[in-house]
Amino acid sequence: MTRVVELVTFLAIHLMKQRDPSGAWAFGMTKVGWLLSAFLARLCVGDLSAALIAYDGANYGPTDSINGLNGGTGWQAGWSGFDNIVAGSLTINGVATTGNHFATDGNSGSVRMLDTSSFPALISNGKFGKKGTTLWLSFLFRPEQTDTNNYAGLNLYDGTAQRLYVGVATGQQYLSLYAPPSSFRLTSIVGTNRQTFLLVVKMNFGTPSGDQAILYVNPPVDSEPTNNLLLTAALSGLDFQFDRVIFASGTTAGPTASFDEIRLGETFTDVVPLASNRLSYVPLHLFGNTNQMASAPLAGLVEGDDGALYGTTLYGGTAGLGTVFKMNKDGTGYRVIWNFQPDQNGQYPNAIVRGSDGAVYGTCGNQFSGVTAATVFKLGQDGSGFTVLHKFTGPTDGIQPTAGLVEGTDHAFYGTTLYGGTNNLGTVFKVNPDGNGYQILHQFQQNEGDYPMAPLVEGQDGALYGTTTGDNNGGHGTIFKLNKDGTGYSVLHSFSGFGTDLSGPQAGLLHGSDGAL
Repeated sequence: MTRVVELVTFLAIHLMKQRDPSGAWAFGMTKVGWLLSAFLARLCVGDLSAALIAYDGANYGPTDSINGLNGGTGWQAGWSGFDNIVAGSLTINGVATTGNHFATDGNSGSVRMLDTSSFPALISNGKFGKKGTTLWLSFLFRPEQTDTNNYAGLNLYDGTAQRLYVGVATGQQYLSLYAPPSSFRLTSIVGTNRQTFLLVVKMNFGTPSGDQAILYVNPPVDSEPTNNLLLTAALSGLDFQFDRVIFASGTTAGPTASFDEIRLGETFTDVVPLASNRLSYVPLHLFGNTNQMASAPLAGLVEGDDGALYGTTLYGGTAGLGTVFKMNKDGTGYRVIWNFQPDQNGQYPNAIVRGSDGAVYGTCGNQFSGVTAATVFKLGQDGSGFTVLHKFTGPTDGIQPTAGLVEGTDHAFYGTTLYGGTNNLGTVFKVNPDGNGYQILHQFQQNEGDYPMAPLVEGQDGALYGTTTGDNNGGHGTIFKLNKDGTGYSVLHSFSGFGTDLSGPQAGLLHGSDGAL
């Protein structure tokens, strides 16, 4: 078995009585602080399976209503309600899935009773939650709405009394736990972006402080998670006894959330059966949270000529202003090769790329830094030869580069700035490896896209392609094309912000094997 230990997210919650996810309360939240870390992945393979108390993997044919469907095991009766079965399983790395999935509509409330007669050792007063027992609940969850006025989640009920809610609450955007009348805990994970999550809840009944529930979001799947996972929320001191599950979603008409692979068991391995081809994670390095320890790696990694991995951290280092680091692929040999300083040579670095000359190139000036600390830099893979290729002075040469660079087939480097230009809506720039030839290729206009945050990619046709986070069409963003000499700017797609089109692309593009982006 492998094991991942991540850093803890600390959240302080200010509760404000309004309306709960099923229609009774809502909450305000104050985040006091958070401690971020990152871990690097490698592959491993294995098999594990176990029995369940209850299971429903939506192994039904697609239908407009789940009412009366009675598949799975461990249930007293079939579903009662009018949510739907939609073709295809929700999927997430490493978790075995079958069949199709459940799709909830606005103001849904489909319910299914659990069979409490087959597990007397776990039952008290006809409900699951006997003191001294532990139960695990898991399900796959995908919010389908980006509007925070909606809510979506899975409820555990005792008759008509709500006991525990897992999902996204009204007025919130974070995956969370809720127990009435007013207990609420958030993770740090936004749950409004149509991403599929594995949600696992451990319920300890009859602890000295009362019943306890711990929510794990996307835990490592090949061993029981620990309570110091980053993506965790916990509640205690309440009564979580239950005898049924209920989908909860609303308030907008149309698809609100998707659910799949609902499992209840006595152990973690009961509720997270592993696919034979799963990926699991091994931490290669844990980043710190002090100035002397590099922290908050927000960008990806690049492989050097020596086979080592190179990256940046936004914070940490000798001045607390960010670092460039390298490490071997097995996690050994980690060292900081450059510490950014409180001078005009750059602070708070973005991503780096490996140049064809063997050096690494990058930008400084993440959104937390001032204009005078924004630069394009070059650094040898051994940490020598740090050179500033361009200092942004703004606004005409661009302000605040928030993405890395791309090297063109002409060996020049191309990038974007979030602000600057004649309209202060962002720019596309070019600079040579020796720092000469810096020029602005394009200044964004309101009617063509604005505020680019992502790196560019060079297409097979030699043109540059990228994204903007906003535009004049309601501010939902674009995909654009630009020749390397600055001509031929065109908008390939304007995001509408509706349905599956979504909005605000903040990441770059990739080449597919079919030639598409």
